[in-house]
Amino acid sequence: MVLRSWQEIAAYLHRGIRTVQRWEVTLGMPIHRDGSSRRAPVIAVQHELDAWMADVARTRRARDRSGQTPVVLNTWKEIARHLRRGVRTVQRWEATLGMPVRRLGTTPRAPVLAFQHELDGWRTEHREFPATTMRPRTQQPPLSEAGTSLNVEQVDFGLYLNAGVGES
Repeated sequence: MVLRSWQEIAAYLHRGIRTVQRWEVTLGMPIHRDGSSRRAPVIAVQHELDAWMADVARTRRARDRSGQTPVVLNTWKEIARHLRRGVRTVQRWEATLGMPVRRLGTTPRAPVLAFQHELDGWRTEHREFPATTMRPRTQQPPLSEAGTSLNVEQVDFGLYLNAGVGES
């Protein structure tokens, strides 16, 4: 049977409309649209929803048995840091290579999120982008190791003398 509105889908799943709309965005619930717009009418097929719900339940049971809570990366910076790349690079990968990132809206600047385990799986499928190819940043040595041993009092005294206050 075909469900032809958010109201029908929510009633079938015994949830609220906002909940099933969120599930479409964050969990990939199988929703079909009659057009390309986000405001286009929606359609869902009952057997697809049943299979999707069973898969979600199976995934949750497996996660509960393993005791692992999925790590959620909530910004492009967090995603880029995890993949050891720049923000623009991971945005390009999302657009061109299908990196698993979920958008929480329809605009290009909408907030994003990604699950760490999904990114790790995607990275292993795309071997040409290994995590270890990024060079580590060179760290600046602390000031005391850089050849100077000035302390705060000496710096303040030097400023005091350079200002001409100590001249007689």
